[in-house]
Formats: sequence, structure tokens, C-alpha cells
Amino acid sequence: LLRACQSQHLNLYVESYLKTVQKLLESPEPDMQVRGSDSFLQFAQKEQDVPAYHIRYDFFISKFCQMCHSETNLPNVTTKIRVSGLQGIEGVVRKIENEELAENIWAQTHMDKIVPSLLYNIQIGDYKKAAQGRSQTPDLGDDDHKSPLQIAEETFRKLMGRAGFMSIRAVTNPILNHLDIHQMWTPPDFAEHVFQMVMFSIQQQVNYIIIEMLMGHLEKKTDNIMVKVGITKVLSTIFSSRGVDVNVGPSVLETINALLTHLRTSVERAQKSRDPDPDHQRYHEALLSALGVYSSSLPYFQMIEIMMFILSKTPDQVKEDDSVNSELQHMLLKALLTVAGKFAPVQFSNTFPPQFLPPLLDKLQSPDSDARLLVLKIFQTLIDRKTNLEKLEHPTVEPRSDLMAQTPNSNKQDNVFFEKHGDRIYR
Repeated sequence: LLRACQSQHLNLYVESYLKTVQKLLESPEPDMQVRGSDSFLQFAQKEQDVPAYHIRYDFFISKFCQMCHSETNLPNVTTKIRVSGLQGIEGVVRKIENEELAENIWAQTHMDKIVPSLLYNIQIGDYKKAAQGRSQTPDLGDDDHKSPLQIAEETFRKLMGRAGFMSIRAVTNPILNHLDIHQMWTPPDFAEHVFQMVMFSIQQQVNYIIIEMLMGHLEKKTDNIMVKVGITKVLSTIFSSRGVDVNVGPSVLETINALLTHLRTSVERAQKSRDPDPDHQRYHEALLSALGVYSSSLPYFQMIEIMMFILSKTPDQVKEDDSVNSELQHMLLKALLTVAGKFAPVQFSNTFPPQFLPPLLDKLQSPDSDARLLVLKIFQTLIDRKTNLEKLEHPTVEPRSDLMAQTPNSNKQDNVFFEKHGDRIYR
């Protein structure tokens, strides 16, 4: 049968061949299971003359996934069976590419078995060590000496790379479920590793779906603040990776608004809680960090739009007894300061357009001294084009020779800006 399978008339023998492979896999003998996996992998590498629409791979998927979780008293045998199971899954992934039966293989019931099996073998392997110095598409070594970790990562990347609009959610859902079940959000090291692989493997046009799903997952986790912190850190990792194209998918403001909504909701819950949770502050800081990382990947004109957008969401003239809006005002001004810190100042007329400067100045009339201090820090950050900000952290009346100054009359546009707005800013 094997020789027939390797001939040019595969379709004549495929059904009998797969029945024989199934018998091998059903054997309690590890060597027979390994041989069955090898035989299926050879079958998967062959291109069939005509698509065999009647063939289903349900048994093979279930069996290979079971082998991926094998436990025996002999470590060498355990590794051997797991490797064979992973190679079997690799064969199934090959069939996704070569046959028109892909829709059947992408079914959620199959992905719910395949994805956790791959993640389990990555999780129990030394993935941190393996990732050190690894490039976007790593060289996983000699095919004959791959570890379960290497095969699992390679197959996982291939699987994610083949996922399109119709299948990306079916692959991502079991990733989120696996991280939930095994409590891998706290700390988020493994989750960050997984999503780095995801973002470098998927097609660019579906990367925003991954972000949407993580945002939605963040919203569901209302009962565990530290899990929310972990998910937010994973988002920061995604935003900082080269696997994200901010021009693909929803508008930039939609993403920013989603982060601000999570921030607002968390602030409201924290202020209304009778027993304040110190982890809320960690969550707020994680959201602000994600906001800053995301903003840093944008062109400067979009960053100005974001700062204007955040400012428009910031409460005005908060009453003394309004603790919710007071804290929200502080957090949104911190968010604005975070974005400002990623912004490379340009000419003042561009940095402070008419829609931005007046409402920012108005915030300096706030009765809250902490809010006024945040606004002053925002101004300092946005006008610091000579990197003087750090030098001014410690005030002194002594003469300073280390400060960089702009040459008088060197920028006509700046002069025009200050003729128009200077008096109001100084007041």
C-alpha cells in the first residue's frame, strides 16, 4: 500500500491506505503508532490527482492530538510518541494547503483539539531559551532531530499563516481558552511568546481581528484585575511588534477609544468599590503603557489627533466631591502625557493646532492642583525640542550652561505663533 501511495495513482488506493494507517494508530504499541504517523505524513506530502471529498480526518486529528499529550514511564518513549503526534498534526496542516477540504479542517471542533496540543508542547518545552536570539522565521534545525517544542512551534506558525478571514477566529479562540484554563496570563510571559508567534505568522490583513479579540477578552475578564493586566501587557507586546500594521483594519481612533473605555470603566469601578484593590493601579499603568506603545507607531499628525481626542474625553471643572470624575480627569491627562512623551515635537503651529491649544490651556484653570500640574507637564513635553526636559527635573536658581536654546529669530513660523498665542500661554 505504501508503494501504491507513492505511485502516480494515489486516488485508487487512498481509502485502503488510510484504513491501514488507522489500524496502526489504534495499536497499543508505541512503534506501531509512530509508523502510523510516519505513513500519514508521507500521504500528506503527496498531491492527489482528484480531491477526495468523501475523506474525513476526524479520527486522525483526535488521535494525533491524543499522542501530543502522551505520558509513559519511559521519557524517551513519551518524547517519541509526542513527536509522532505533532508530525501527524503537521501532516493535517499540509492537507489544509493541498486539498479543497480545508473548511472541514478549520472547523472549531478540530481547532479546539489541534491548537491546545501545539501550545501544550510549547508550554512544557524551554520556550524562553529557544526564543533567545530567534528571528522572525527561525531555523528550527535538522528534521531528524527536532524536539517536540520545535515541531510544535513550526506547525503552529504554519497553521496561523494559513488562517484567513473565515478561519482566524476559530484558531484564536482556543488560544485564549488555553491561556485562561492554564492561568497563563499571570505572569504573561508565555502569552506574550505565543502572540509574538501569532503576529509574525498571520496574514497582515487579519492582524486587527487578533487585536479585536484580545480587546473583547479584556472586557470579559471583569473578575480578575491581574488577568486584565496580563492581557494588556500582551497588547503592548503586539503593538510594539513589527507584525502590526496600524493602517489595516479599524481606524486608529477606534483602537484608542477602546483602550480609553477600558480605562474609564476601571476607574469608575475602582472609585465605587468599598475595598479599593491596589491591583487597579497596575491595570491603569498597563493600559497607559499600551496606549503609549500603540501611539509611538503612528505618524505625528495622527498622534496630534489622538491627543485632541483624549482631551475631548477629559472631564471639565470637576467638583471637589466628585471622586470618579476627578480620578478620571487625572488618568486621561496621564494618558495624554503618555502620548505626548512619544511625540517628536515639531513647529509649534503644528504641535498646537487651534482645536488643541485653547482647550488644553483651559485645563490650567482647573481648581485641582494635580490636574494643573499634569497639564504643565504636557506643555513641557510638547515644547521640548532641545531635549532639555530631563535637565530641568531639579529646579535651581544657579546659572545653567547645559541647556540648549533656540537661536533668536531662527524660525519665522514659531515667531508668528508666539505673536499670536504667547501672551495667553504665559498668562
